Amino acid sequence: MAAAGATPPYALCLRRQQHVDDTVRRKGSWAECDLLPRLMPPPPGLFVDAGANVGACSWLLAAL
Repeated sequence: MAAAGATPPYALCLRRQQHVDDTVRRKGSWAECDLLPRLMPPPPGLFVDAGANVGACSWLLAAL
């Protein structure tokens, strides 16, 4: 799945039969990440993904 509007384009490798991956595939995002753009400082903000899952939040922020 590719992040719309991201430059360079970013993609997620989503696994099958995994709750987060299946939700992102079905809905296009992970709801828990939706508030992050409001909490982030204006560009060029810094976001660190500690690697807790597939990168759904990083993927969202990369598209911004």
